[in-house]
Amino acid sequence: MKKTEWRAMKKTGLLLLMTGFLIFLANLPAPVAWGGIELEPLTATNTIDTDHTVTATVTDDSGKPPSEGISVGFDVSGNNVQTGFARIDKDGKATFTYHDNKKIAATDSIVAKILISGEKSNVVEKRWVNAGITLSQDKDENTVNTNHTVEAEVVDIAGNPAKQVTVIFLVDGSNNLRVESDTNDKGVATFTYHDNEGKPGSDTISAFSYDLVTDAIIESKNKLTKKWTEKGNAVELTSFAAKANDDGSVILTWETATEVDNAGFNLYRARLKDGTYKKINDTLIPAQGNTVSGASYSYVDTPPAKGTYYYKLEDVDYNGLSTMHGPEKVRVRSGNNASRRSR
Repeated sequence: MKKTEWRAMKKTGLLLLMTGFLIFLANLPAPVAWGGIELEPLTATNTIDTDHTVTATVTDDSGKPPSEGISVGFDVSGNNVQTGFARIDKDGKATFTYHDNKKIAATDSIVAKILISGEKSNVVEKRWVNAGITLSQDKDENTVNTNHTVEAEVVDIAGNPAKQVTVIFLVDGSNNLRVESDTNDKGVATFTYHDNEGKPGSDTISAFSYDLVTDAIIESKNKLTKKWTEKGNAVELTSFAAKANDDGSVILTWETATEVDNAGFNLYRARLKDGTYKKINDTLIPAQGNTVSGASYSYVDTPPAKGTYYYKLEDVDYNGLSTMHGPEKVRVRSGNNASRRSR
């Protein structure tokens, strides 16, 4: 092959290669012209040791969502230092949830960015406060067509009892209610409601209030699941309490309004609220009430050591059916060999 022919072929090949490359470039999708990324909410207030969620919205230069699946990074600084990422959905939104691990009153700053371009969002602020609402129980069980009382403890930003604060209780399930109650001098709000359905079921009870400084909604840290069951032995309990004495003993007291076919009571003790409960009375504590009137009872227990204890009360009918009440919490600060007795 002559040199002139080789050079011509080489030149033709280069021209074909360049043409193909230009065609390839022409068929590439146009780069996204980003409109921006916006992070919400701008400010928020939550109680410590809870979750917080932010949402980033990504748009192109026309204000529409870009292709689904683009990654967004999130950076938390301040009290909590955390990072994370999420992909946008068809609406251009990506969410990120993180937990307050520091558990102290402080502030976080949060920013998001489009990972492919590095474009950053606005900075939002998260305020963690001690102020909060705690329901007295996580779960409870009553027979149908009876009353149930709920307590909510409210503390302010400094962790002190919040007095004269309006708490809104929400009941959802077998019964549906919205009730307002103000806290007392101890920062406790209570309300009692009746099971109007009269059949087995359950309710979920929550509570919330408003931060008077920021007007933010403060939700209860926990929810109460209330279970309504068919009547077994008809013991209407009006009170059950545990009180520590200076000698290390604990006096347990309870009262009934009426007792139908009730054989007696047992008492149980545990170191943890959801721990294993051990029966502390050797024999069944005899029933003293009847269908017309109830009775008052007391029992003195001597725990093995100082510390926190939980007590439950069980009523047992003549057919062996039983209902558990409690638990009641008590703190024993001293201990000795005081005897155990009941009456």
